[in-house]
Amino acid sequence: MVDEPLTPIPDGFPELNTGILLFKDTNGTKRLFNRWQDLYLAHREAGIQFDQPSFREALFSEDISHSVLPPEYNVRFGDVSVGYLGGKAKILHGRRDSGVYSKFASQLNREADNRIWKIRGEKISVTTHREGLFFRLRRLIQEERFSTIVSKIFKKMFGQ
Repeated sequence: MVDEPLTPIPDGFPELNTGILLFKDTNGTKRLFNRWQDLYLAHREAGIQFDQPSFREALFSEDISHSVLPPEYNVRFGDVSVGYLGGKAKILHGRRDSGVYSKFASQLNREADNRIWKIRGEKISVTTHREGLFFRLRRLIQEERFSTIVSKIFKKMFGQ
C-alpha cells in the first residue's frame, strides 16, 4: 500500500513526463533513481501502473536541481493529440509505427513560427499564427464539400 509521502508534496509541484530524461551521472541522480525504483515498485503493488507519480515523489524528496526542457524537446503524441511549438521539433515521442515519425517531423518542422499541431490517427495538421480566416476557410473547403461549408456559414449567419 502506498502511503502519503512523509513530506506533503505541494499541488504546484508537477508530475513530469518520464519518457525523455537527461541527467548527469552523480551520486544525487543515483539516489534519485534508486528512490524512484523503490517507490515505483511500491506503487505497482498498490495498483498504480504509471511511473510518473513515483518519479514526482522521488524528485521532490531528493535535494537535486532539475529543469524541464521546452516542448520542442519532447513532442508527445498518441492517437489524438494537440500541442504547441515555438521552434523546430527536436525529439518526437509516442507509441507509433516508426514510419510515421519522419512524416510527422517534416510536417511539424515545415514552419519555424509559433504553431499549433493536431494529430488524429495518421493525419496531422499544423496551423501557424499567420493563418487567418481566409486560409482556414480555404482549408475547410478543401477538406469538406463546398455545399456543407455554405450550409454551415448560412446557419451561423442566420441561425437556420
